[in-house]
Amino acid sequence: MSSTVVKSIDFHKDHHMNQGGVFLLEKEMKHYWKEQKIELNWNKNKPILSLENAIRLIEKISNTLAAKSDYFLVKDVRLTSDETHKKLIKDSFKRTIKTRFGGGHRDQVKTFKQEIQIINSARSRTKPKLQFLEDYHNKIQTLNKSGMELYLELGGEYNPDLQHIHKQILEQKKSFNTTIKNWSDREKYKWSILEIKKPLTDEERL
Repeated sequence: MSSTVVKSIDFHKDHHMNQGGVFLLEKEMKHYWKEQKIELNWNKNKPILSLENAIRLIEKISNTLAAKSDYFLVKDVRLTSDETHKKLIKDSFKRTIKTRFGGGHRDQVKTFKQEIQIINSARSRTKPKLQFLEDYHNKIQTLNKSGMELYLELGGEYNPDLQHIHKQILEQKKSFNTTIKNWSDREKYKWSILEIKKPLTDEERL
């Protein structure tokens, strides 16, 4: 099942104004694509090709739905996906079209810019602090349990494995305390900024 969703899209219009200059199809197709899913078929070894293929796929489906041939030309499309290997991937392409712009009598050649952006929502989403704290707590509890079970199994005797578990517990606690301190420092900084921006009272002005 596809996990790539179209969040917004816009189409070029003036490349087929010779067809009456009516852009109703673009408006309808723009509405259709909102929150629609597509098959991305992402290849992290060929990201540029994957991006361009996504644009061509949307154009192909749009043409099929509207019973048109080479009618739709993507201008800008924004996607979310959990298939990509980075938080944000974007690029732009150029496509040259030969047509009668503005309803003229002679064919003209014009180059159009096409932009695409994909956000990996799974990679970019910040883990809630409560969940982060619970994860740390569970890790330490699991290590404590493993250490106690090994201690009882050995009858209280020294063992390198027991020392390794103890070291892991200390490292997890140290990392936890460092994280909490960083959070605290950031909050203090925010409050300091607010204090600086706060208007002076009449007494402070004297």
